[in-house]
Formats: sequence, C-alpha cells, structure tokens
Amino acid sequence: MRSEVESAEFKLLRRAVQKKAETLRNPRNNERPFYLSSEDIDVVTAAVTHAWEVTTVDKELIAFLSLQYDLEAVEPLHLVNNWLEGGLITWDDNRHAVVEDWLDQNEKPQSPAEIRRFEKLTGRRYPQWDGDPGPSRPARRG
Repeated sequence: MRSEVESAEFKLLRRAVQKKAETLRNPRNNERPFYLSSEDIDVVTAAVTHAWEVTTVDKELIAFLSLQYDLEAVEPLHLVNNWLEGGLITWDDNRHAVVEDWLDQNEKPQSPAEIRRFEKLTGRRYPQWDGDPGPSRPARRG
C-alpha cells in the first residue's frame, strides 16, 4: 500500500513539475519556455521529492532546478573530483575509460576549472576534442 501512495504522490508532483516546465519562462534564455525531456522531468521530481543534489551539465535543467526549486546542480566531473579528494575512489584505466566515453557519447563539456582539478588529482590529461571531429568518432587528446 505504501508504495502505491508514494507512486501516486510522485505522479502528482511529476505532473506539477511538467506543468511548470511547460508554462514558465526561462529568464536566462530570453524568456523562452523551458525545454525539459521526460527524463529531465523525472530527475527534477525525484530531486524535489528526496532533496537530492543533481549532477548535470545541461544548462536548461540547471536553470530550471535553481530558479524553480532553489536546487543546485553540480557537474559530473566535480563529483568525481570530490570522490578523488575524499579518497572514496582511486583513479585507474577503467575509470578513465568512462570519462573518455563521455567524449565519445558527445556529452556536454565539463568546466575548465574542474578539468584542471581532475588533471592535478589524477596526474592524467582529461580527454578533450582535438581538431575537427569529422563524420565518425571525434579525435581526442589525452
């Protein structure tokens, strides 16, 4: 019974989040409507429900979270760097392959400050675009 109530509450809040996204304007984007995917709506709903932090580089999602719900988002690399600094993980080739995969999957770039921090913490170069990516896979440095 409890999961049904939580599910009903989640669905109700999800509809409210979706309605806000459809009707409110983004002052950081010339007052255009917010564009959030169905997955973005689920992320916002879960974050609001559980008071979770969100890790993303999606500027639209970041703006919506901060302007509508006073929730902050952090970059994925910021989170990784915090884990490295806290000794929660050690850096190895397998973890580096995940970061390289972000580039291969056309994930949005991380901030230069977090990239410098990553390179200092790991002693490795962060994978970056290197010239024209061409029609297939991007060229990388790192």
